Amino acid sequence: FNANGMCYDPVVTQEKADTIEFGYINYEHDPYINLGSVLTSKYVEAENSGAIDCEGVLWKSVLNSFDITMEDIKNDVFGISMEVLYRESEAYFVHGEEKIPFNDKPELKEYIGQTFDGEYVGIVIRPHEFTGCAICTNMADKKAVINKAIASKFDDSACNDNQDKGGEDNMGEENYKVFETEKDFEEFKEGVAEEATEGM
Repeated sequence: FNANGMCYDPVVTQEKADTIEFGYINYEHDPYINLGSVLTSKYVEAENSGAIDCEGVLWKSVLNSFDITMEDIKNDVFGISMEVLYRESEAYFVHGEEKIPFNDKPELKEYIGQTFDGEYVGIVIRPHEFTGCAICTNMADKKAVINKAIASKFDDSACNDNQDKGGEDNMGEENYKVFETEKDFEEFKEGVAEEATEGM
């Protein structure tokens, strides 16, 4: 459970993990501030839990306007918070060791994240869709972190030159593209969609 006493049902989360693809990345859950977009996602198994591992792009011009630097992101000043659509009636409470359907005891809602009758109360939601995520300084789930940030794109010719000189630093690494504007990214998305359609 996160700091708000909430978590996602792991089975449904695995089924819905790809719904976040091409979703937004906003700033502190403000729907009017779009910092970028999610490109890919996958569900990753972990001991006693799981996680959604995403790759995305951030608009450099928008980050600059809010004085957000890549160093801030790399140095864990920010974390990630998911945004999800769900029906409260389909959720269930965990009260101690007991699982209780939401509609069976809705009064437990006021105790989520607290202790009631000597037992912790949490709520497990079944996501319908992960619509996007937010970059936050105080996310509820402290394990939701940014694992890697690429501040600039690799220059393919420079990469090839390094390999020609016997350098090994770039061998096996992926090339990452940083988009300067949202228009550039929209054109990139259209190209990805066309490639995916052709491969079907």
